Amino acid sequence: ITPVMMSKDADYATHGFPPATEKAYLDNGIRIIRPPTNSGPALFFNYTDKNLANPAVRQAMAYSIKRDENGAVSLGKSGIASKYLTGFSDNAVPTWLSADDAAKLNQYPYDLKKAEEVMTKAGYKKGSDGFWQDPSGKTLEWELTAPAEFADWSAAAENLAKQLTDGGFKTTFRGVQFQQHNQDVQQGKFQLAIRGWGAGNPHPFFAYESDLLTYNPPLSPGQGMSFPFKQQVDGKDVDLSELIKATAVGATDAEQKPAVTKMAQTFNQLLPIIPLWERYGNNAAVEGVRQIAAELGQSMANVALAWVKQQPAVTSFLVGARNPEELSWNLPVMDVTLSPEVVQRLSAVTEPVKEKLGNNPDMWSVPSRMR
Repeated sequence: ITPVMMSKDADYATHGFPPATEKAYLDNGIRIIRPPTNSGPALFFNYTDKNLANPAVRQAMAYSIKRDENGAVSLGKSGIASKYLTGFSDNAVPTWLSADDAAKLNQYPYDLKKAEEVMTKAGYKKGSDGFWQDPSGKTLEWELTAPAEFADWSAAAENLAKQLTDGGFKTTFRGVQFQQHNQDVQQGKFQLAIRGWGAGNPHPFFAYESDLLTYNPPLSPGQGMSFPFKQQVDGKDVDLSELIKATAVGATDAEQKPAVTKMAQTFNQLLPIIPLWERYGNNAAVEGVRQIAAELGQSMANVALAWVKQQPAVTSFLVGARNPEELSWNLPVMDVTLSPEVVQRLSAVTEPVKEKLGNNPDMWSVPSRMR
């Protein structure tokens, strides 16, 4: 899609472009839009490794990572470092946690001295080579994998491996074919891995489903992370599986907030995974439809719907309204009639990209499903 956008044959693209491509777009006068996605890459652990199962090791790792650097090398200005480490988007924290509760969360700033303090207190020491050793004297050494085809996650993994190694956690990076990588993590065939945290749906339950439930039985077809959901936190037994379920119990935010707050605090302390940064879109936008909409004094959404309404083969269409307010935004389109000239201009905006990508530009489609 990059050549199509560079030639301005398409109006909009949402492909998670690497920083160099984004710069080329900007140099070419193409606007970059950065909507939040409520998700991003995280460091996942295989809990069959007794050292990775030790919260102190995960906490020390968090102190050893410059998350802002990791986001910047991976996705430029669209890789925003995770601040609160609750397992769901920082944008949603003020909605679910009080200001006092949010202030008590450990933000795990980059601090190698603090990392050393945590490790030493837990019985670990550094060898003469500068790498951490467990109480038995064995050097802590792991392989970090990531989907090779995902440019942002691969860059994150490569940078993360270096940062961890510099912090005394000997780590090597290996890229794995993206479909195989997902299977490997589900089957527990990994030590450290980059997988996704959070979810497009902003409710914390869906984030925790992605963070913990997806890569553990019974949702995972294999052993996955082997994360023990029954944990001890501050001397008390906590069942994270039940706590995650509780975040969605109740008909109002007020009823759900106590469970969400407790889950956020528990996640922040245990760090079952370490969210690295939140992915904001770096969506390339040419002003074709926007310019036409501005000329008509209409929203781009309504111009697009009006175009669909006036296609000869269309007898009805659906709008994606989730509530009365959004429906009120789209209803005026019933009174919008585009001139033949405007319909032709709108059609021309997308014609070049259709020609270049073929009849079905769905990148996940297989030849047998092509239309």
